[in-house]
Amino acid sequence: MTENKTAETTVTGSPLVKRGLADMLKGGVIMDVVTPEQAKIAEDAGAVAVMALERVPADIR
Repeated sequence: MTENKTAETTVTGSPLVKRGLADMLKGGVIMDVVTPEQAKIAEDAGAVAVMALERVPADIR
């Protein structure tokens, strides 16, 4: 019994990846912010919601 294996290559930043990301973000994103300035930047960039936190979860680790 022989197996046919096809090699799949993933290209970072390929047009397919870029289109997929754009499709996922087209409804807007929810941003975690700590300061009012960050909230304003997120709003100006198109965030649909902003969560104001004492610390961003990535900084807690």
